[in-house]
Parts: sequence; C-alpha cells; structure tokens
Amino acid sequence: MSALTDVEELLGGVEDAVAALFATPCEVVTAWNVASLELGVSCGDRALFEALHAYLGSHAGPASGGRPDVELTFVVSDALAGRLEATAVRLPGPQPAMISYCTTEKGSLPVEHWRAGRATLLRTLKTRTWLLADESYSRLTFVVGDDYPLRPTVHKDLALLILHVLQRTLEARGQLQIHASAVVVDGQAVLFAGPKRSGKTTCFLDAIVRTGARPLSVDKVHLAEDAEGTATGRFQVFGIPTRLRVLAGTLQKYPGTWDAFIPEEYRGAGEERLWRGESDSKVSIPLTSLRAVTGEDFTLRAPLGMIVLPDVARGRVPLLREVVDPLEVAELMRPNVYTPDNPEEDWWSGIGGHLAADLRARAEAFLAGIGATVPILRLEGAERIDHLLQEAWRRLRSGATGPTEAEPIGAPRS
Repeated sequence: MSALTDVEELLGGVEDAVAALFATPCEVVTAWNVASLELGVSCGDRALFEALHAYLGSHAGPASGGRPDVELTFVVSDALAGRLEATAVRLPGPQPAMISYCTTEKGSLPVEHWRAGRATLLRTLKTRTWLLADESYSRLTFVVGDDYPLRPTVHKDLALLILHVLQRTLEARGQLQIHASAVVVDGQAVLFAGPKRSGKTTCFLDAIVRTGARPLSVDKVHLAEDAEGTATGRFQVFGIPTRLRVLAGTLQKYPGTWDAFIPEEYRGAGEERLWRGESDSKVSIPLTSLRAVTGEDFTLRAPLGMIVLPDVARGRVPLLREVVDPLEVAELMRPNVYTPDNPEEDWWSGIGGHLAADLRARAEAFLAGIGATVPILRLEGAERIDHLLQEAWRRLRSGATGPTEAEPIGAPRS
C-alpha cells in the first residue's frame, strides 16, 4: 500500500472510529466564533473539553448558527493514537517544523508532518498529540492518548496547536497577524506592537488596570480590512487567545492584584533583580483571571484606532511622540508583521509555504499605508507609564495627528 493511500484511508478510518466513539452520552458539542471564524467543536472527553474552553473561552463569541468554517474534533483514545503511531512508522520522510510562541524563549512545540494527497498528518514530538487535517484545514481531528487530559502540559500543547490552526486559516482568508497586545479605548482598538521585552505586556496591564481600557488581546492580533470602511483604509482588529506570560517585576507594580501569581522567590525581590527579567521569573496567568481583576471580559473585535510602539526600560525618560515618516513607520512595524521572512511560528516549513508570496505582498501594502490610516506613537518610559497612555488616549479621542512631540514628562500623576 502506498503512503498516499495509507494516509487517506487512515483519515477515513479515524473519522469512522470517531463517529463510533461519539455515539455515546458523553459527547460534548458546541459552536464558537473566534476571530471571525465559525468553529464547530466536538469533544469526546470532559476534561479535555474544559482545557479547551479555558484556552478559547475568553475569546469565543456566540456562533451564527450557520455552517462552520472549521470543524474541530477531539478524541481521547489510546487505540487510535497507537494506530496513528504504527502508520507513521511506515510513512517516508516526515518534514520537521516548529510551532512556537517565541523562538527565543520557552514555549516551542517541535512537530513532524506528512502530506499525502488531500490529507495532512501532524505529530508533536514531546507528547505525541496527533492532528489530521483535510486540504483546506477546515476539518481537523485531534487524537491523544487516554492519560493526556491529566498531563500538566495539556493547556500549553493544546493552545499551540489551536493557535497554529487559527493562524493558518485566518491568513489563508486574507488577514495579517501582528505581534501586538491590544486594548479598546472608546470603542477603538489600540495596538502595542513590538519585539519581545519592548514593553507590550507592561503597556497592556497598565492600560487595563490603571486607565480603564478594556482587554482585547495579550500578545497577537489579526487584522482584516473592514468591509464597511475600505475606502478609508480602516482595519478591524480581532483578538486571538495566547498565553499571558509576565515577568514577576511587572506584576509587583500592582500590589495586591497579582500577588498569588508571583513565584515565592521573587516576592519582595529587589528592583535590580526584577529588572533583569530572568526567564524563570515569568509566570503564566490564565486569561480568565483578567476578568477577576478588571471586571471586564475580553472585547472580541474593534476597529483599529491607534498603534503604540513601546520601548520600556529601566531609567528611561518618559516620552511620547508621533511617528509620521513613512520609512520610519515601516522600519519600526516590519519586525512585528508575521510573514515568511519573520516566522515566529515556523509553520512555513512545508505547511504554509504556498501563501508566502501573497503574505509578503499583503504585509508590504499594509506597511506602506498604515501611517496614513491611524496615528502611530512611539512611547518610551520606565516603571510608571499610565500618564503617557492617558496622553495617547487624549490624542485618540481628539483625532490629533501630525508631527507633534510631547515634552519629557516628569513624575507620574497619582
């Protein structure tokens, strides 16, 4: 039997087995809308479904009731996982890839994948999670072993795979992924775009805790042209679920708010150590915990109103200025737009390569025109930046544009 026939028949066999497994009272079926995608979700295990909901639930709105864009099926079965493992041994030449939150920090997920005809088979190497997909990634089956829902890595691994699916599907539909956190102010989305350690999370937390902004997304957003506003170049911003990982030093800025999440060894640590930003001091905060602090759910989408490019570092003099030079705008924003030339999530390794030319062109068109669409501000500061954010909100509300630069601001307002 050829590898092509083997994988295609295997996919059909797994679907038949899934249908048989779901002919039981424990079936969980629901529908969500995430980042404009209609998701049909079927899960055969309650514990796995709770892990899935903990990840997607913060950014899931009600579905329209129409046909799903993507059908996700989750199966917990040692038998099916073993069958997939046995088949993979017979398949030639798996292609390596890396699915990752960040290529420079912990949080990567090495995978192997095979393509045969209209089928794709993907295997994670650390935990042996399996993903079977059709050609358009619109029908996906996840298969894991019986003990998987109880493993401590379930949330991270499942989140990475779901993010991989959302990213690939949304970009195939014409959207761009931006490395940015986002909040909503007066109904408009404000992006904090920048590389790791630039201060995106600091801006995000200061905005929602100290200025009353509503959370939209903690690390990545998707941009789509606004069907009702294309004449003015407006974009809609969609939040997507990603892990919220924060340095202990950042959390200690909000006494009494995040104390429970700070590792014991970093509680009361001196400023020198906290500003070093040791990776072990980073903690993961469930997105559902944000509601307990802010009293607000995540906003699911909003029109793009402003982009803030932070540069937050110890001892930095507070400064806020507008970036109006198109070349400077493109230079500052280009590293934050995901393309094959900036593959934070390396699904380009044979999985999404056919989109490469289109994504490059889409990204360059966005970079060439974004400065004329919304204000872009450069924010520099240190420990306390909410006074700079309030000034940014004032400009957003007034529609102020042009080459204005704020005078250095002294002590923050109480």
